[in-house]
Amino acid sequence: MTLSRFRPVSPLLIALAALTLLLAGWAREASAQRRLEVTPYERKFKIAIQPFVGDSASTSGTGGEIARVVSSDLDFTGIFQPLNPNSFLEDPGQTAGIDFDTWRVLGAEALVKGKIVDEGGGRIAIEA
Repeated sequence: MTLSRFRPVSPLLIALAALTLLLAGWAREASAQRRLEVTPYERKFKIAIQPFVGDSASTSGTGGEIARVVSSDLDFTGIFQPLNPNSFLEDPGQTAGIDFDTWRVLGAEALVKGKIVDEGGGRIAIEA
């Protein structure tokens, strides 16, 4: 029985083979398609977001803007359906004795009310 001798493989040949395998894998990865499927919820949660009430003239305009941002953000999630503020029957300043039946008539399943307190020095606090 005779044993044949193997010649040592050149490091350059090993590097070229490794590079070829790497490029082949990269090309396959680059041509692979990724698919993201977004499915809507079956039913959106109806929510009423009243303009937040400011405790001073400087914060009263901010309250409407905060309500618009919150409404827009919740709508963007696809989970919530903010109700049209023009349909609201209750005064945003009314905090005691909320008539939840009025909100149910509008289809609201949740209600967001808030107050902005001017703490001075350019700082505000939001109570919701």
